[in-house]
Amino acid sequence: MSEQLRIAYYARDIQHIFWVKCLQELTGGPICTEVRGTYELLRERFPQTEAVLAPTPHKLTVGRRVGTGKLTLKRKQVRLGLHWLARELEPDVIVNTANHDNTIHRDLVGWLRQGCSTFARTKQVQAFHDISSKDNRFRRHVANHDLLLLCGPRTRDGFERIGVLERTRWTMVGLCKSDPVFDGRLRGPEVLAEMGLAKDRPTVIYAPTHGALSSFHRWGRQICQAIGEEYNLIVTLHPYIAIDAQQNAVAAEALRAVEADLQERRNAVFFPSEADAVRVMCPADVMVTDYSSLAEEFLMFDRPLVIFDHLAGATGRDAERRRRLDIEAVFPAAEVTTEVGEIARAVDRALTRPQEKAAERQRLRDYIFYKLDGKASERAVAAIHELREASGGQS
Repeated sequence: MSEQLRIAYYARDIQHIFWVKCLQELTGGPICTEVRGTYELLRERFPQTEAVLAPTPHKLTVGRRVGTGKLTLKRKQVRLGLHWLARELEPDVIVNTANHDNTIHRDLVGWLRQGCSTFARTKQVQAFHDISSKDNRFRRHVANHDLLLLCGPRTRDGFERIGVLERTRWTMVGLCKSDPVFDGRLRGPEVLAEMGLAKDRPTVIYAPTHGALSSFHRWGRQICQAIGEEYNLIVTLHPYIAIDAQQNAVAAEALRAVEADLQERRNAVFFPSEADAVRVMCPADVMVTDYSSLAEEFLMFDRPLVIFDHLAGATGRDAERRRRLDIEAVFPAAEVTTEVGEIARAVDRALTRPQEKAAERQRLRDYIFYKLDGKASERAVAAIHELREASGGQS
């Protein structure tokens, strides 16, 4: 059935690839991006997958400098509009992972901006690239898509609150990138062996977020040092941290210090820019994080969480950023500390009493994820075909 449709996928950043890769493996079709690093990763890891690099210009924007908070000019690439994919590739369906509004617009203004076309025959499907409750996900422009593939009840409720679900087609499919875990293709002990880590030690993963909310730049080295030698330690950074380190001395120094320390440990591995978060999380017995959405993704494994709430006493812009995350919704399912000196004890508690937060983890897990059964991608493909059939299947 999938051969009857030409489906194109849009993934801007490297970590977005894995939100749709399991789906793409069932349907075929190109994965498109405007970011050279994403394109090169696709070519390297998935040479059999058609990868398309779209030409887009750059622009100057104002942003905060990592580690200092000072305003600075940044050169950023203009984001790819889906009308480019529709014109250049002529797909029947575009599967989108962007939170920003890059959709094809069907009104007069869209017709003018898109080269006098609304690409009426091309369907737009939103697959998202995270599961967090961050408010930048819940925007009304998401209704411009013809179909929303929702991870679970929490995402459904968020879009229902702002009136999106009454304006477009939607279905709950689950988390496509979790399929390899739950259909048995991805196994923790095998990944641990590939990493060269001992199978007879508990494994801790430290996975900080990026930018001003990250614990890594100020506390990363201390957090890694707090994880004792009796544990395996996996450190995986948000890919944006490595990008920041190329342009910012504070970020670069933090990264070098942690990397140097981990090289001295026999039972540690460092992933400064890993795109496949599920793979690196898979062997971990406990996660240490800050405000990363990986805290919520890690719930799929039903294993303990430690959250370093390092901005609990922040004021001003940092306090506002923290408030917008709604991170406290995860707190009942985790060991939470506001002091870096308490992290080692929190990890010990989590590992010695893993069932203490089990009920809360299960409650939140059931609210975030729909059917962790290894079949989310199959449901997504079926929903895409139903969309085309409902619209008459015109090509």
